Amino acid sequence: KNPDTLGMILSGYADVESVMAALNSGAVHKFLEKPWDEVKLLDEVKNAFHHFEQNRASAPKLELKPQGKVSLIMNRSGVITELKAGIDVFNGQKTSSLVGTHLSELFPSFSGSEVQGLCLSDEVNREIIDSDSGVVFSINSKPLSFQSWEISVSRWTEEQVEAEKCAEEEKQKLVRCVESRLASSEAVTLFYLNIRHFKYFNESLGYSQSDQLLKQVINLLHDQSSDTAKLTRLNGDEFICAIPSELTEQKANAELERLLSPFENLISFQGREVMLTFAAGYVVAPEDGASFDQLVQRAKSASEAIKHNGKGRFPRYQHQKSSQVEDRISLESEMCKALERKEFEVFYQPKVSLRTGKILGAEALIRWHHSEKGSISPAQFIPLAESTGQINAIGEWVLSEASSQSSRWSDQGLPEFTLAVNVSGRQLVDTDLVGSIAKIIEEVGLAPERLELEVTETYLIQDIEHSIETLKRLKELGVKIALDDFGTGYSSLNYLNRLPIDTLKVDRSFILDLVETPEKKTLIKNLIALSHDLGMRVVAEGVERSEQLAQLQQMKCDEVQGYYFSPPVSAETFKALLEQQINQDNNIAGNDWIQ
Repeated sequence: KNPDTLGMILSGYADVESVMAALNSGAVHKFLEKPWDEVKLLDEVKNAFHHFEQNRASAPKLELKPQGKVSLIMNRSGVITELKAGIDVFNGQKTSSLVGTHLSELFPSFSGSEVQGLCLSDEVNREIIDSDSGVVFSINSKPLSFQSWEISVSRWTEEQVEAEKCAEEEKQKLVRCVESRLASSEAVTLFYLNIRHFKYFNESLGYSQSDQLLKQVINLLHDQSSDTAKLTRLNGDEFICAIPSELTEQKANAELERLLSPFENLISFQGREVMLTFAAGYVVAPEDGASFDQLVQRAKSASEAIKHNGKGRFPRYQHQKSSQVEDRISLESEMCKALERKEFEVFYQPKVSLRTGKILGAEALIRWHHSEKGSISPAQFIPLAESTGQINAIGEWVLSEASSQSSRWSDQGLPEFTLAVNVSGRQLVDTDLVGSIAKIIEEVGLAPERLELEVTETYLIQDIEHSIETLKRLKELGVKIALDDFGTGYSSLNYLNRLPIDTLKVDRSFILDLVETPEKKTLIKNLIALSHDLGMRVVAEGVERSEQLAQLQQMKCDEVQGYYFSPPVSAETFKALLEQQINQDNNIAGNDWIQ
């Protein structure tokens, strides 16, 4: 339970038990059933916010003595069942009235996940600081029961408060210094330093001791900094250092190495020895940024790309590299919304029979029409979708959309064809692809034998046994399997006869100079003959010239796909091609290349 979050569920699954379970969990304010009226939905959201604000305004505030102790006993959900406290008053109420309150309401600094972890832990020894009130919660679980806690509560001392105030003043002084030089176009080199994995020190030492360790770190850094440098703690385990000049790469790295020299070995801290390692990067203004915040952000970005070998291990911010990263992050975010915004569209590229000249199939290809950026190339967003896992949702949408369209065309009496849909390696591994395809086929009424799944050989060869098993399960549904981009990966023939493949697609790279390269002629001719011997059809991709077409026809290739016949086209244009085929026997759209 998170006190700063108000949950609402909008669902079409509204049986009584589900509704009661959601509401009784305490995480849901209201359960709304589909379909809903937009006006009513907006009213419900407004009412929810009003409810949230009222509850927050009336929420109890902790009034502490300088020192106090609270003994709590809770159930597994974090609800207080017993409370004994040295704190008498809680927002004007007796602490005894707090039985039934959730721990996160008593101590707002605890997140919902922290409460759950504490409730289920056998032993707890932690310190949590409430940044708003400056209250330190020292939590120690009693060994008698995992549900019984003893929490010692104390405010920061006046010395601690004063130290924090001085640190903030030092930081603001550095900010003013940097911004003053930026305003007058004077050079400044800004270093960003961050202690790696400092959260482990927080967990093992507690926040109070960890804070003391950070103070020791800042003192050591100060001892090593040059006379002209201004150094301060930025936030938590982050530090910044500004030098009022433009440093070369060599001098910048020398400065950073001097700053961090005390940490090359173990440092002594409260009777123990600890090892601290840093990530660091730097920027040079005004070239690398126009404001203090921008300089810090870019220096931090540089530190995340730290090199580990000798000279240059503390990198300077690189505009081009950062721009690429920012573009990737932006594209990734936009891609999450593309399905919802209906920015994706399925195009269809015909596969034509070399024997009859008729359209026997079509490959479904996704296109992205961004509302602001225009058309985004699949070569740009498909690899990103693969790496982020979004390809699963996108691939399933293409499969459903293209299958539905193919079924509608069949109902309209248009010539039937085999619909080919690409399936990524992640879909085969991460999702229940067999179940999803079975469901789609049933829902849209598409005959299974009219659907062909294209998988790449590069993925299949990585785990041949698993691949064979998966493809066999897909074949049991009645769908066809095509091996895509053959020749670009391992191109191993010793596993080709083990795979339940119906169609082999020859990659366009082999077709490009087919006419001019005798070796490729021989290779493709033998590959086509071998595939036929194994009972497979062969489709040649990337056919763009009549000479390529004639050569493939002599080799008895079954089908061709490429710009010679048609580029990928919209559903409307592909429908027109099918309609033209109705009144033509062996000639499609005026092409006379079929002999």
